[in-house]
Amino acid sequence: MGVLKSEDTDGSIGNLQGILANTDPQMGLPITGANSADGLMPGFGSTLTILGISNELDIFDQTVGSSFVVTNSALNIFGGVQGVTPSNHVLLGQFTTNGDFGFNLNLQLLTPVPGESELYVASTPTGTELTDPTLTYYTNPNGGVGIEETVAEVALSIDYTVYPNPTSESFAIRQTGNMTQSNFDYTVTDLSGKTVVSGHSNAKTTQVDATNLQTGIYLVTMTQDGIVSTSKLIKN
Repeated sequence: MGVLKSEDTDGSIGNLQGILANTDPQMGLPITGANSADGLMPGFGSTLTILGISNELDIFDQTVGSSFVVTNSALNIFGGVQGVTPSNHVLLGQFTTNGDFGFNLNLQLLTPVPGESELYVASTPTGTELTDPTLTYYTNPNGGVGIEETVAEVALSIDYTVYPNPTSESFAIRQTGNMTQSNFDYTVTDLSGKTVVSGHSNAKTTQVDATNLQTGIYLVTMTQDGIVSTSKLIKN
């Protein structure tokens, strides 16, 4: 079962193909050697249903120099999936490449109401779909594969913006639109799910100190009247 390396409690389970053998500290916890954590735990994944795809999947047999291109196709786990660790993070995919790389994610999340769900798309929503720009990933123009924000402010689904993004010292949470009230709670969590900053605000614009945060990617979550909205924040 794929988990975050920071949540790996059994160390390295080994890899006969030599894949993921790095010990570079910039990649987080080492995969081999002392304190190893390869992000894998013994277990069995959920059954995957493939729709509209045939031999296009051959690229994932480690064939070098191939491309994976499909149209109106999907890889599904009907009934959904739940994470195996307390953070409930779910591994969607793991890729190793030195070429161009990018994709958009569409997510369907169950709500507390039985039989109801919310649909999130990276762009061009239809019907009741919600847009979340953080679902878009593509090659970093500065070299290598990474996440690159193309705007100074990231719009959230309930009329908030977080800026500047990326930031090196502090950032602001600002309410936009015609909001009737400004009381909200906010939390900043790292990618392991650990809360590193939290607070409450009753102002239209709230400054948050990020100087003590390590370089990396964080999630900023705002909660107001039971509505939750999350944005990605990059700390330089």
